[in-house]
Amino acid sequence: MRALSWDDAEEVGIALYKARPEIDPLKIRSNDLHQWITELPDFQDDPAGANEANLEAITRGMKNGAPGWRCKVHDL
Repeated sequence: MRALSWDDAEEVGIALYKARPEIDPLKIRSNDLHQWITELPDFQDDPAGANEANLEAITRGMKNGAPGWRCKVHDL
């Protein structure tokens, strides 16, 4: 896999979902999200380069990578 950056929101979101499928994308704290992203093996960007727009886009990418995530949320 190629190196991921903050600009690769969809790919980072899917990689994060695959690494942590137990995470509910609607209940993530931004500081946890930031930590988990920077811990991904293929993530190579500057950790200080994150912003709210990046994190929101990555969360949307997680939703896209999580088959049935809406069912999990509605079942709560």
